Amino acid sequence: MIYLGSERIVTNSFQNHKTAEDYAGNHQSIIKMNGTGKVVKVINRFESHEDSIPYTDFIHNKDNWKKGDYYNCISITGKQLLMDDSELGGNQVWIKTYQDHKKLIFLFAHLDSVAVKKGDIVDSNTEIGKQGNTGLVLSNKSKKDVTYGSHVHLQVTDQSGNYIDPRAFATGEIQTTYLEQESGLDEKENASLIDETLAVQDSNENQDTILEKTSDNTPSIPNEKVQEKELIFTCEKEDYYYIKLYEGEKLYLEK
Repeated sequence: MIYLGSERIVTNSFQNHKTAEDYAGNHQSIIKMNGTGKVVKVINRFESHEDSIPYTDFIHNKDNWKKGDYYNCISITGKQLLMDDSELGGNQVWIKTYQDHKKLIFLFAHLDSVAVKKGDIVDSNTEIGKQGNTGLVLSNKSKKDVTYGSHVHLQVTDQSGNYIDPRAFATGEIQTTYLEQESGLDEKENASLIDETLAVQDSNENQDTILEKTSDNTPSIPNEKVQEKELIFTCEKEDYYYIKLYEGEKLYLEK
């Protein structure tokens, strides 16, 4: 099958895996995605093969290896490893993207190396990383083979955290997009989510109060002159939007 720019085969289907799919191709082959997205998280500290944990050994020893939030593991090569629960996928990249205005998160795991950093905007020409075998891997190959367990793990979740079959995204049947206007008040992962006041004042009226009391259950803002207002977002359609406010900040809305 064609998977993100490389010839790969399915080694663990979504039907069996329940949360993701695994695809095997040439070790250290380039990984790309079909569409555009924003890198929201990266783990990139492991060496392929050297930091690979045999799946069966892990299952047999995980209770003994567990030390708080970390595992004191033994790698395929016999190397001592300290690996958090979240790092069992080895080198990983999380990418936020959208399909039909619905947010999706792609997780690429077990990478040999990562070629992007948090905050990068990637497209179909961007090398995300290379296929590898970092973290927890399973294979019928000899443990002496440097490509032992080499594969790409692709997991796709929606904004509610539900798992989605990644096959159509992997084959290129579905192309996703990342546009700031797709996400409404989009999170700014590399800084604070929102550190400005959302304020709009009707230019035809000299109002002292932007948000008026509309019902007994809707409090009004005290008679307060709003200064230095800046339009940062216009709602095009009814939906749920999220904004982070810091202590002392005020939110004004114009309906």
